[in-house]
Parts: sequence; structure tokens; C-alpha cells
Amino acid sequence: MLLAFPAGVPKILGLPVPTTYFYTSILGAVLFGIGLALLLERYSKNSSPSGLGLTGAIVINLCGGITLLSWLVFSEPVLNQTGSLLLWLIALLVIATGVVELIDITSSGLGLTKLTQAQLQEQVIQRELEWAKAHRDLDLVVIEEILSDDFQSLQPEGSKYGKAELLKSYGSGDRVWDIAESTHHHVQITGDLAVLVGRWRGKGINTGEAFDYQSRFLSIYRNEAGVWRMILELSLPIRQ
Repeated sequence: MLLAFPAGVPKILGLPVPTTYFYTSILGAVLFGIGLALLLERYSKNSSPSGLGLTGAIVINLCGGITLLSWLVFSEPVLNQTGSLLLWLIALLVIATGVVELIDITSSGLGLTKLTQAQLQEQVIQRELEWAKAHRDLDLVVIEEILSDDFQSLQPEGSKYGKAELLKSYGSGDRVWDIAESTHHHVQITGDLAVLVGRWRGKGINTGEAFDYQSRFLSIYRNEAGVWRMILELSLPIRQ
């Protein structure tokens, strides 16, 4: 509101009306930028809150810089040459900094927020927990969404199968999971690939026969447009 009506808002609120709209316009731009930054944080793919971070700073800087530049271009001149030059320099520096940072994080391939290694690892672990829950619920929609189209599963005896074969097997209704747990996770991330090693516990019924086993597994996830999808799975049984 301050950004759009720098004079009207103080009047409505019964506050002193400034002789220049400069400060109220800049304040309105900063508040508007904070609002946009909060919206980006609210709908980001981060699994846990991380504050406004670099993305929020860029949005706030761009809103403030563009507003200052607009004020200098379209408002009647009220500054001497030194003051005008100083504000032009500040506006251009703030906007240039925001644009450079925006290009940097966009080219990183990690979405609007540049995540730390720990945050990325947490994302992969949460994805793995979704994978285990989808087994317990036999939620084929979630399982299909997690699996990349080029997914491959390697078996201890040397056989392998892909996404279509796995979905067909689970969709037959012959398998019921009483327990599907993924624990003891260790994640290594390099670029868009995440290697997850963990422990799996499975118990249930498959084609009328009970199964109960534990295994060590290795899963490789790939970041596809900000979404982690499994491309490879290898499981080795733990001998009791």
C-alpha cells in the first residue's frame, strides 16, 4: 500500500504526511519485497524452514532498487547534483547485484534457493522415507512419481528390471507389506546425483508366501528440475 499510495496511507492512518514521498515509497518497496520473499519461502521445495536466505535478499534488493530507480526517473527533481548522483549509483549497484546473484542461483540447477549440502541430504532422506511409506500403503502413484523413467533395479543374483516391471509387479495385488522401513541413512551428493546407503526391513506376504528380511541397500537419486527421482537400486540381504 505504501508503494502504491505513499501519501494516502499516512493520511488514512492519521500519521504525519511527509513532505516528500521518497522514504515512504522505499519503505513500501522493501515491505513488498519481504512479502514476495516470504511467499517464495512458503512454496519452496525445502523440506524444512530455512529463513529467507539469498533468494529473499535478492527479491528485496530488486524491489527496492527498481523503486528507487523509478523514483529518480519519473519524480520531479528535488535533489542537488551530488545527491542525485549518489542515489543513481546506489540504485544501479543494488539492481546489478541482485541480477548477478539471480543468474548465479538460477544456473546452479537447484531452483530458486541455493541449498546447503545438509539441506540437500535431508531432501534425499525425506524422499527415501516417502518411498518406504509408499510400499506400506502400496501407493503406486507415489512409487511411479519417485522412479525415474530410466530406473533400474539390480538383484543379488545378477538379474535386473526397470520401472515398468516394478510397477506391474506391485500392481498385481499379490504383494502386501506389513513392514517397509528404511533406516541408517548415509547420503553423498555430487552435482545432481545423490548416493544413499541404508538399511531396509521388509515383512509381508507375496503370492501367498510370507517374507521377512533385512538388507543393506544402495540407491542413486537424480535431481530432475528440483525433484529427486530414483534411477538405480541395489539391495544385498543381511545374513541372520
